Amino acid sequence: MSPDTLRMQHPFLMALIPFVTATLIISAFIVGRWLANKKAWPFHPGGSKGFLHDEFLRLGAIFIPYAVILLGARFYIYDFHPEIMRSPYFYLALLSVFIFRRLTRYIPFVREAAKRIDTARAAAKASGEASSS
Repeated sequence: MSPDTLRMQHPFLMALIPFVTATLIISAFIVGRWLANKKAWPFHPGGSKGFLHDEFLRLGAIFIPYAVILLGARFYIYDFHPEIMRSPYFYLALLSVFIFRRLTRYIPFVREAAKRIDTARAAAKASGEASSS
């Protein structure tokens, strides 16, 4: 069965597959960053759970709304206008995720989460340097 046939017969499923895949990749990336900064957990005001929450806010703040919008757009395209999938303009929409990612740093709750993470990392680094001296 070709991908075009699947798109025509199951448009919602074909829109959902990239959404689930991207969600798993972003989740793995967030958990990886969380585990890589294990030494900073004690220095975060919320501990390990607070650090994970802030990592999610920092990295997931743009992904969730963008993914939901893209899910709806893919369903619309697959269901009503499959010819748009072959258009190069469709791929320009993917560029917007990088632009929006840069703009999220100006959202107040994302800025505060980033500040808490950076402060905890700096404290952990300073603690590590002080103990090795």
